[in-house]
Amino acid sequence: MLRLLLFTLILCMLVACTVPPPPPPQPTPLVDTVDPEEYALFSAMIEQNVVGYQQEGSVVILGQTTPDIDSLELALEGPLKPPKELEEAYRLRNGQPYKLEANFTLKRGHQLIARSEYDELLRSGNASWEDFHAKHPQARGVYVLSRAGLSPARDEALVSIGYYCGSLCAEGGVFWMVKEDGVWKVKEELVVWMA
Repeated sequence: MLRLLLFTLILCMLVACTVPPPPPPQPTPLVDTVDPEEYALFSAMIEQNVVGYQQEGSVVILGQTTPDIDSLELALEGPLKPPKELEEAYRLRNGQPYKLEANFTLKRGHQLIARSEYDELLRSGNASWEDFHAKHPQARGVYVLSRAGLSPARDEALVSIGYYCGSLCAEGGVFWMVKEDGVWKVKEELVVWMA
């Protein structure tokens, strides 16, 4: 009986030693496409005019996201602390710029412009803004968006939005958004800037 017990114990130890360890936890996968919920969020922010001076007319949006980690860092130094999961989701989605599609749900006309056109506006000053207004007469400026750090329940988010309308005409910030009754609304302005 003792031999059988010893044999069973040795066999169990051998089996335990040959079973490979569980794989290490996988990092959260990079979210490489802009989520439809992000477009709904972006559209709500533009329609609610959380930044910018454009109440009507068509909307021009930079055709790629702009990671705004510096503004996030500034926001996190403030007194209001969003949930850590939102901060992590924001960082995960804003490691690089992403191409935006025309998937906005705005009630007014909108178009995306190329990064090169936007960069020329910022580089060349007032002359380029005059050209911009001639090319886009119904728009006063350009919206620039980060990716949104969405909560797992997809009912809270952190997002940076900027509005540029001239060489000394700009406004933006990092916003903690909440979805209530199917509508995205500002919960807190974490950091706001103007030029």
